[in-house]
Amino acid sequence: MKKIFVAFDDSPCSHTALATALSLAKAEAASVTICTIVDPIDVAGKEAPAVPNDAALDNARTQARASVDAAVARGRADGVLCEGIVGEGDPAYEIAQRAGSIGADFIVMGTHGRRGLPRLLLGSVAETVLRSAHVPVIVVHA
Repeated sequence: MKKIFVAFDDSPCSHTALATALSLAKAEAASVTICTIVDPIDVAGKEAPAVPNDAALDNARTQARASVDAAVARGRADGVLCEGIVGEGDPAYEIAQRAGSIGADFIVMGTHGRRGLPRLLLGSVAETVLRSAHVPVIVVHA
């Protein structure tokens, strides 16, 4: 194990995933890539047509960069070699693709644990990544 990919959205469950990844990285002398994906549809508020205004999208990108930078600093403070990525698009697709493109050994991500109607309406990024990633996925609950 040399490369760990962490899907990070600054939620409590993604902080748990980050802590898990950093612990594994320290034990295995692995590097960690921390990735946040800005979803333009979420920024637009899931309204039709789902086109966010430029200011809202720029703000989302700025917030994403700040949270990734803070997560990278946390990892480096723990003595782990870390890098950060901010991408844009469908989070599940981008997470699976980017983890594969950097040659990650596995993905660590959190899950909100939604059930029933909320899961049906909101979908599950973790479930989609589990089905589509070409590397193992560790899913942690906050």
